[in-house]
Amino acid sequence: MDIKSLTIYCSSSNNLDYEYYKSTREICEILSNYDISVVYGGGQVGLMGELAKTSIKLGNKVTGIIPEFLMNKEKALIDNIDLKIVKNMQ
Repeated sequence: MDIKSLTIYCSSSNNLDYEYYKSTREICEILSNYDISVVYGGGQVGLMGELAKTSIKLGNKVTGIIPEFLMNKEKALIDNIDLKIVKNMQ
C-alpha cells in the first residue's frame, strides 16, 4: 500500500521540551524521504508550526485545515501551504 499523505494533529503550545521539536523534525524527514504529504491543523506555533515549516523546507506538500474561530488564536500559516478554512471542528 502506498501512503500518499498523513494527517498529523499535535500541540500548538510553545512550552514544550526540545525533544518534541526534534522528534517532529525527524518525522518530517522520514515523510519527505517517502514523498508523503502532510495534512495538519493549520497553525504556525508549537509543534504544528514546526511540522509545517520543516515540511515546507524539505519540499513536502502541506495542507492545513483550521476552523474560522482559530484563525487568529492559532496564527494560521498562510504561506506555502494549501490552507482550508472550515466553519467548525466538525
